[in-house]
Amino acid sequence: TTGSSVLLSDLHEGRYHLAVRTIDGDGTAGPASEFHLEIAPPWYRSWYAFATYPLLAAGLVLGVQRLAVCRARRRQAELERQVTERTGELNLAMKRLEQVTMASATLAERNRLAVEIHDSLEQGFAGLSLQLETTAGLPGCHPTVKSGLAAALNMVAFCRDEIRHAVQGLHSPILDSV
Repeated sequence: TTGSSVLLSDLHEGRYHLAVRTIDGDGTAGPASEFHLEIAPPWYRSWYAFATYPLLAAGLVLGVQRLAVCRARRRQAELERQVTERTGELNLAMKRLEQVTMASATLAERNRLAVEIHDSLEQGFAGLSLQLETTAGLPGCHPTVKSGLAAALNMVAFCRDEIRHAVQGLHSPILDSV
């Protein structure tokens, strides 16, 4: 009858050859009609897709490598910046340390000199004062000699005061605070 249809389901991609015969109402078979049909694969399984896959994979690998190189360069630039910054800070700290060391060495030398001056000269002047006082106190000492010894005692006292001031001047409050 007219309007007859044939349903072919679950055909996979490929080429098909279909031969159809019609049978009329009294059962006589007519000549065979042949049909050729081809079912194409989906696009992702076609030859051009398979040719493109390696190119896409290579592009992806190159893109990932380029991204990694860019990140490594940025990281290296950041590290170089940090090294430069830290080197500047270290140089500044070294200069400060050098200044503090110089100030400490100066202070130590001043203190050493002050102690040495105090110990040697002050003791010498103290001994000289005692000797002059003892000599001036002797019973047979002439008044002219006594007045000369008194003047010498005054000079010794003046020199002792000058040494004390010089020793105090060696102790710098600025250097003591460093």
